[in-house]
Amino acid sequence: MVRKRGIGISVGELDENENGISAPIFDQRNNLIAFISV
Repeated sequence: MVRKRGIGISVGELDENENGISAPIFDQRNNLIAFISV
C-alpha cells in the first residue's frame, strides 16, 4: 500500500494516541535521497 500511495501512514500502531506520516524525497534522477516524517 505504501508503494501505491507513495507515502507511509501509521495510525495507532504503537500507541492509540500516536499517528505518523512519512514521504520520500527524490533527486532529479529519481534516486531516493531523504525522507521526511511527522
